[in-house]
Amino acid sequence: MIADATHTKTDLYVTGSVIISLVGVWLGWAWLDLIVALIVVGLILRAAFGILRSAAGSLADVVGVDAFEVENIAREVAGVRFVHNIRSRGTTEAVFVDLHVKVDPAMSTSQAHAVASEVERRLRARIRNVVDAVVHIEPARFEESSNWDRIAYGLRQIAEGMGLGLHDLHIHVDPDGEYLIDMDLEINGDKSLLEAHQLAEDFERRARQYWPEAKQVNTHMEPLKSELFFHEKIQDAALDQKISALLDRFVEIEGTPEIYSHRVDGHLHVSLKLFMDPQISLTDAHIDAEKVKRELYDLVPEMARVVIHVEPVEYFEKSANPKKEN
Repeated sequence: MIADATHTKTDLYVTGSVIISLVGVWLGWAWLDLIVALIVVGLILRAAFGILRSAAGSLADVVGVDAFEVENIAREVAGVRFVHNIRSRGTTEAVFVDLHVKVDPAMSTSQAHAVASEVERRLRARIRNVVDAVVHIEPARFEESSNWDRIAYGLRQIAEGMGLGLHDLHIHVDPDGEYLIDMDLEINGDKSLLEAHQLAEDFERRARQYWPEAKQVNTHMEPLKSELFFHEKIQDAALDQKISALLDRFVEIEGTPEIYSHRVDGHLHVSLKLFMDPQISLTDAHIDAEKVKRELYDLVPEMARVVIHVEPVEYFEKSANPKKEN
């Protein structure tokens, strides 16, 4: 279609040239016919060269994008261990990318699929003219993973296979090389205590089989609610003052904290957004948040749930002083 369109455009130029040549001959300028003929030949050769150059690239599968750029974008996605076999092809208007991505061998199918989808999305969003990206997932060599990664991914794989959730995982090792594993195990709250306990015991048994060095596997059963509750926002200036005073005593925050109080099913819930030094480590920020959470439960006995979200102070400054867009 592109070649035919170029051919039609060339015909227009040729028709105009012939008219000019006829006028020149009629005026007695016979030499003009030769010059116009040379111009027509040049136009045809130029169009042919452009068509061949464009088609040759597509037919020969020339590289459409820089492989290093593709690799850098893919490696930014959490869970990607290694990127190789990067290939691209197409035209300047439509580029197709194929690549192989290695992930942890204990990663579940759903996790691996999510990683592949995120890589594809970022490639299409950040590289101009990429219309399609195909990511082939491969398991990384198991010995390349750290013990923590292998245990964590293995436990999550067991939990997902049993329809359970898992969070707040802690793995400790003693001088003898034996492991102590603690975690919160999320179980459907509609199950009876007996059913939940049997699930937890089955999970612990499978975990010890998966990692024989685990001296002890401890699970805290946490119910997952399968229904939605309506919340009622409340305005309590006294409560907000208590929380602000507590924050001043226990943590170093920057900017004004955001406090959101509401009741869910009759129980008091508080959500806090704290702005901290962006250079503080995530571990230290988490420790400060947990410290505030414990103090809030002691300060307000009726408190049912506290959620604390920590952000770098730059986000507070941007929200407080939004820049006007031109």
